[in-house]
Amino acid sequence: MELFAIPWIVAFGLVVWWASVWGRSVFWAVVGALFLTPLVWGVVLLILGPDRETIG
Repeated sequence: MELFAIPWIVAFGLVVWWASVWGRSVFWAVVGALFLTPLVWGVVLLILGPDRETIG
């Protein structure tokens, strides 16, 4: 069971970090990654793209 927990935690952290770098809400990234899994939320972030107002 622990073998699945470590990659999930790493993926969760990467998705939350990715959302913060792209200027997206970290709160919604945490909620989305918890309920939809980090993989699905990563796809959602790809579809949404970076927030143009907060980047340069």
